Amino acid sequence: MSVSEEFPHSPHRTLDGSHFDNSMDLWRSICASGSLNNTYFSIFFTKIDLLERQLDSGINFKDHVKAYEKEVDTQMIVALFWHKKYTEAAQESGYRFSATIHFFNLSFNDIELSMISMEQFKSSILKRHVRCNLCFRDLQ
Repeated sequence: MSVSEEFPHSPHRTLDGSHFDNSMDLWRSICASGSLNNTYFSIFFTKIDLLERQLDSGINFKDHVKAYEKEVDTQMIVALFWHKKYTEAAQESGYRFSATIHFFNLSFNDIELSMISMEQFKSSILKRHVRCNLCFRDLQ
């Protein structure tokens, strides 16, 4: 999901009918599927650097996203807001293994930052496989 796309060109656009609503609807339907309860999910928030640029230019995130109630707009606080919303939606949809939902921020222009995020992503997958293999071995 591109967090920077939540900023509309018109200040009258809110969460109603936005990219966020579409993403959340899709996410809820995925989480509601009982067959996916043991699935490892990774959510990538893209264009995080463009979000920071928009916030630095004086655009207020809460003016465009009704559910956002914070007074402070920083890249990290907004990213944590998205993280919380996705986690809450997963739990409300019946997804039982929220510990297997991982969030990663990707930059549009900063390739080094994106490479760090991708390395973290790779590492989280490897850790998950090791844990699963250790659990499986203990069951035998």
